[in-house]
Amino acid sequence: MSNTLPNPVQQKNIERFRNKIPSNAKENIGIYILPNGSVAVQATSPGKVPGSKAVYEKQIDVNGKTIQYTKTTYDPQDEIVHVKDKINIRTYP
Repeated sequence: MSNTLPNPVQQKNIERFRNKIPSNAKENIGIYILPNGSVAVQATSPGKVPGSKAVYEKQIDVNGKTIQYTKTTYDPQDEIVHVKDKINIRTYP
């Protein structure tokens, strides 16, 4: 595994992430290589309320498996409104 690029199975998972996020977030995707060979992918979607946003984050292990997937909603003051765990289907206030 390269230390600078996602491997092919991670890339496949990243493409699924890209296809499922809102269309207004597709140009705001960041890919971060984690120390253990996993990858974090983030996308920011501007909210309907001016200044609000949602940040989608998916962590993918070296085998291409999603190990974490969250949506964090921020208000216009950049305070966290809630975090949705999209794997365990829970919302944290």
